[in-house]
Amino acid sequence: MYEVLVLLMYLFPFTTGSSGIKLRTAVNFDESQEFPEFIAIVGSSAELLCNVSRPGPDDAVSLVLWYRTDVNAPIYSVDARNGNLMDAKHFSSDILGSRAFFDLRSQPAIMRIDPVEEKDGGKYRCRVDYRWARTLNSAGTLSVIVPPKEISIFNEKGDILRKTIGPFDEGSELKLICEVKGGKPKPSVTWWKNGELIDDDYTETSLGVVHNVLTIFSLKRDDLLSRFSCVANNTNITTPLNTSVTIDLYLKPVDVQITSFKRPLSAGKKVKISCASRGSQPPAQLTWWKDNMPMSNIIQEVSVNQSITVSDLILVPSREDNGMTLTCVSNNPKIPQSTIEDKWKTMVFYKPKVDISLGLNQNSWTVAEDREIHLQCQVDANPSVVRSGWYFNDQILHNNAIQGIIIHNLTLMIQRVQRHHSGRYRCFANNVEGRGESENRAIKVEFSPICRQDQKIAYGVAVNETAYITCEVEADPPDVTFRWSFNSSRLGQELLTHSSEGLKSMASFTAKTKHEYSALYCWGRNRVGMQRKPCVFSVIFIGPPEPLKNCTITNTTIDSIHLECVAGNDGGLQQFFFLEVYNSQLERLSANITSHSKPEFHVSELSEASRFTLLVYSANGKGKSSPVALTAKTKPKPQELAGATPSLLLSPLLGIVIGTVGSLVLVTIIVIVIIRMRGYEEGKGDTPDQKPASSSNELLRDDIPDSREQDSKDPDIIPSQDDWNCLPRRGVDQNCCEILVTSDRCVTSHVGVPEQSTSNTSPTLQKNCGCHSDYENCCIAEFSPGKGESCIHRSPAGYNTTLSTFQRPSGEETVVLDSNSRCNSRGLNSTCRNKQSKERKFISTAV
Repeated sequence: MYEVLVLLMYLFPFTTGSSGIKLRTAVNFDESQEFPEFIAIVGSSAELLCNVSRPGPDDAVSLVLWYRTDVNAPIYSVDARNGNLMDAKHFSSDILGSRAFFDLRSQPAIMRIDPVEEKDGGKYRCRVDYRWARTLNSAGTLSVIVPPKEISIFNEKGDILRKTIGPFDEGSELKLICEVKGGKPKPSVTWWKNGELIDDDYTETSLGVVHNVLTIFSLKRDDLLSRFSCVANNTNITTPLNTSVTIDLYLKPVDVQITSFKRPLSAGKKVKISCASRGSQPPAQLTWWKDNMPMSNIIQEVSVNQSITVSDLILVPSREDNGMTLTCVSNNPKIPQSTIEDKWKTMVFYKPKVDISLGLNQNSWTVAEDREIHLQCQVDANPSVVRSGWYFNDQILHNNAIQGIIIHNLTLMIQRVQRHHSGRYRCFANNVEGRGESENRAIKVEFSPICRQDQKIAYGVAVNETAYITCEVEADPPDVTFRWSFNSSRLGQELLTHSSEGLKSMASFTAKTKHEYSALYCWGRNRVGMQRKPCVFSVIFIGPPEPLKNCTITNTTIDSIHLECVAGNDGGLQQFFFLEVYNSQLERLSANITSHSKPEFHVSELSEASRFTLLVYSANGKGKSSPVALTAKTKPKPQELAGATPSLLLSPLLGIVIGTVGSLVLVTIIVIVIIRMRGYEEGKGDTPDQKPASSSNELLRDDIPDSREQDSKDPDIIPSQDDWNCLPRRGVDQNCCEILVTSDRCVTSHVGVPEQSTSNTSPTLQKNCGCHSDYENCCIAEFSPGKGESCIHRSPAGYNTTLSTFQRPSGEETVVLDSNSRCNSRGLNSTCRNKQSKERKFISTAV
């Protein structure tokens, strides 16, 4: 509103009366005449102009009068009739009072009314009287404008609205009523939105109140925080009276979108999926749904930027989520039915899920051998499988048509299933996500019995010793029955006595003679069928080992002896080798050595220049071999040899004694040699020797080397002084290679045993003259003067008994002979045939 309104009002001039005539009454205006209109605002100032210039140089203003049409008398006057105009007196009526002042110094002169009141409005006339010229009148209309006094905004309920109103729902209807009181002339009342006119339709009530009703039928989102102003104006020269309100709205979300790149997801891998919604006021509430079901227990991060709401879903998809519809829902809870959504039908990649199933027409994981089985690899994978295969017992399977294994795509077929096909099967499949493997599935192949591979198949026993043979098979099912038989033409195909339990059967077998040793067959049967190949067991003969051969002392020193021999037959069992070293002079054991690998011995820490007797033999689980005796002497020290010569030279008597003794020894040796040679010539015929059996059930053997060959190979064997010397001999039984001896005298020189003699008609049994070396099979010779007569045995200790007990050398087993036993020349012949009679040297250990 302007504080000061300056009206440059050039009054419309008109003249009345004659020059120099002074009028005291008002002049009536012509109402039909048009006068200029000037506007002033109540409370501001108004300036009314009046031309008081002289019409000529000789004339002057004598009187100025101001009139208003509603007042008959002048309302203001200036009287210059008695002097100069500038010094003239001013007179203001009570109507204007001190509010009016006529300024003559201005050009033109100005009548100022300050402040203007509403009653000041009307038609004004300025009358100027000159001294000589005609009176000049100027007129104009002063319109005084009264601004509106009060403006208010109401709602339909009559509540006054100020500042921010709402919030209102988007799309709802809003009615605003603007009411203006006062004002002259009556103001115009208009509605403006953010400075733009939207409604200028107003009315005046009977009470002089002007109002304008603004109706918004549907609030839109651009109405949010918009300023709606009601303006009351009755002039364009003042600031209109106005009031305004700001509208707050609840806005629906404009849109919602899953903003993450819609690519395939990977099962088991964490992924962040973002959804954004904009346009909601207040910010939208975002929720996630999976297949029309709200998702719970999810991690969600919400951020608001201006009018955009973002929700990040942290998801770990699973295989089951493939093909699910993921929905992001946006809504403004303040506005009903404001929900909008965006959907995404997801694709989840996952590594293959694999399982194994049986093929068509198969309903059991157990199959009989020689049948066919089909296994199907069931795969659930996304994307598709690029590679697949099978494992058997954790080993990869390959196509092998020869073995009947055929793999085609996801199918495994095994033709003619065998027992080795039993085991764990699993299949695998690969895709871009990785590898999936099935659980192991056990295939059980039922099969007829087969021999267990790691069982004992060879049994060594002696004659008359019972062997218990165990037959173990593998079979499924394990309900097996067994059958046994021989593989021998002598024994036929008879069944053995046996007992069975489960997968095991035990048969007993006793060989009465060596020729009964044979192979045994064992068969099993179950519901699948009979065993195709029998289990074969060998029963072999075993006995004590043979004596060592070719024993040679390879080296001697002052304190050691090295002995090497050749091993004889081991008797079917592992043999060990023993050496006993006796000091001949001290008659005591000096060393006892065992060798587990070969008959080779090195004896150390012996006395120098000493003579030793070496007994070497072998042994196994069935007994010992006959010992082989050797003599050896360690060398004297070198200094003793060097000092011996002076001693002899200084002792002639000692030399004579030594020479005499040496001569006697030499003569004795010659006599013994002559006697032995004579005995050899007389007994040059084939004479068997006898040896006690190692046990009552020891088998006969015919693989013993010739004793004469042994003699030729063992040059170091020293004949024992304990030999039995059977001198005269009589004839040979043609039915047996052994000689039946009837000697006039059988002399023994065994230590501790007196000489014995037997009659010419009695057989002679010699203690150490049992079967020896290659005559081992003869066992104890049954000597008889003729067939069918009693075998009479005489003990070397002089006991004439029909039942005698003899102790074998080196502590071997005891042999009991029954006097009622008959000579079995046929049996001797069958076991001793093709034997040559030979001269023997029998070795015995010192007792």
